[in-house]
Amino acid sequence: MHDPRSSGALQTADKKLRFLPGSLQPARTMPNLVLESLGRIPCSVKVPGRGQEPPAQNQLGIEMKASSLSFRAAVLFVIAGMAWGISMAISNDHAAMPAHAHLNLLGWVSLFLFGIFYFLHPAVDRSRTAMVQVVIWIIATVILTVGVGLVHTGHAVGDPIAAVGSLVVLGDMLLFAWIVFRRESAGAAAVHSAIPAE
Repeated sequence: MHDPRSSGALQTADKKLRFLPGSLQPARTMPNLVLESLGRIPCSVKVPGRGQEPPAQNQLGIEMKASSLSFRAAVLFVIAGMAWGISMAISNDHAAMPAHAHLNLLGWVSLFLFGIFYFLHPAVDRSRTAMVQVVIWIIATVILTVGVGLVHTGHAVGDPIAAVGSLVVLGDMLLFAWIVFRRESAGAAAVHSAIPAE
């Protein structure tokens, strides 16, 4: 029998515990969390306080969380924004610059910040409300960007489109505010319950 006071025996037991099925999950570091959200590493160990393991669809990337959708959409938006900016520079026509700014602010910055919040609050991240909030924001960003672009390129038809997009964005931001103030405590409780007591 190993001496429990032996540091070598404790380290061996700790390593074995980490790989036992159903064992406690190791500390969730930020690099591992980012890889987990992008589907690079499987999330198959049970976490105390969360009940069952995540479904197999998560490992295959079929079932998406709000944070994953936010990060992926943000990356697509910023690529589109960069390409649009380069196109304006080549053509020397910067009339649509306000629309370009809206796309980068709402599609890149805001969505990525949403993703970080949801990622740090796993209980909220998997909720349907969070997913709806992200989807509405993506759609509203496209609508508002198109409307602003039309307005600043001399198309009056863009005014109502921009107005509708602005109202939807405002309403969706109010929804996100509700999620932050009402659901953050539940997400924090889920994270703390995943940390084993000493």
